[in-house]
Amino acid sequence: MLGRRVQNVYSDPKYYLLGGYLHILIFGLMLVLYIPIFSHVQVSAGKCKSKNISGKYQHCGIHSDGVHNLDCFGKYGLYNKCTWEPGKRGSNKSYTLILQQPDKPYCYVSYNIEGFDKKITIFSHHNLTVEVFEISEMTNCTKAVFRGSPKSLARCDPPKDVLLSRPPGELQVNVRWHPGDVKYISKFSVRYKVLGSHSWKESVESQYPNAVRLEKLNSSLVYVVQIQCVTSDKCSQCPWSKNYTVPSELKAQPIIISSKYTDIKEITGRRLFSITWKFPVKELCDGYRVTIWKESGEPPQDQMMTSEPEIKLVLSYSAYQLNIRAFNNVSFSSAVTHIIPQYEDTNNSGDRRLNVTVHNSTAFTISWRTDLITMYVCYSVEWMEKGHSAHYRSFFEDSDSNKTLSSLSGGQLVKLVTNY
Repeated sequence: MLGRRVQNVYSDPKYYLLGGYLHILIFGLMLVLYIPIFSHVQVSAGKCKSKNISGKYQHCGIHSDGVHNLDCFGKYGLYNKCTWEPGKRGSNKSYTLILQQPDKPYCYVSYNIEGFDKKITIFSHHNLTVEVFEISEMTNCTKAVFRGSPKSLARCDPPKDVLLSRPPGELQVNVRWHPGDVKYISKFSVRYKVLGSHSWKESVESQYPNAVRLEKLNSSLVYVVQIQCVTSDKCSQCPWSKNYTVPSELKAQPIIISSKYTDIKEITGRRLFSITWKFPVKELCDGYRVTIWKESGEPPQDQMMTSEPEIKLVLSYSAYQLNIRAFNNVSFSSAVTHIIPQYEDTNNSGDRRLNVTVHNSTAFTISWRTDLITMYVCYSVEWMEKGHSAHYRSFFEDSDSNKTLSSLSGGQLVKLVTNY
């Protein structure tokens, strides 16, 4: 029976729970003993009496070297918090925050705050007063004060993303807002100044929530831009964004230094093209955009970005056009154009794989070696009139080694280039 009683004691949930409480209590006592070793203070919060708390901190004053820039704000319908900046002197600082509202007979206090922000809870629609006291071992106690209404705390942050571009004499500003703010913002403001200036130009207000264009700017000047939402019931606070530096427009165009064509003997019908250039104001340029396409208009048109003023390309024997533009983070320069002429076989050393029979000025038949059918099924043929740009026709052929093309433009057929 005694053994059974002992067994029941350990299996009874009531005694097991009591044992758990005892274990937690002992563990809690151990924490209390060890807290002084790892931390000087413990943050605490609760109600207070306005008269008593005011007397406790009446020796603390507002000082230019003390705690400052106290600001309280929040997200509409979500939370509120206060932030501040520490004083310039003293060490081992801690902070006390007191919130008071006139319709409440008590206040709320948070002691021993070691950071520079604290979430607050507002209990009515009446105005509030927040005081933050900085307590330091080496200096006198200082304080900062914030006063406002709950409605005035709703803040919408500066835009999450900003895209700036410079059309000639203008500045295009596109923004994207934080997800929690976007539904409350219908307009925004932009202010700007010349880099190095102390005064801002009059701000420009957008008509749309995501874009605005500034006009009559000097294209050669560097500007600084800030952005904020336009205040509303849901965005009573709209702080200015950080500074965005807008470089001057890139008005000059790149200058081509040299170009070179080399036949690739290992690959029939291919050549290596290399070109180098420079930009007159290199320090304003972040890189270059190179666009290349066939003069005949045959797609595709290819673009590539490079940070170096040179590029090498493997091309067919067709004629090409190549454009080079310099760019920075807000603008592109005008383009310099280079014509890559059609390859000329001056030695008449072609491999004779292509034969052409001209029927009239708008029709011809091409034929090629039958063994090429096993390797190629897609073809592009170019033709041109003397002194004019080329024309092209693409076609699919997997059974015959010849093709008749008719109803063509381009006048007299004097040259043909076929790309397999």
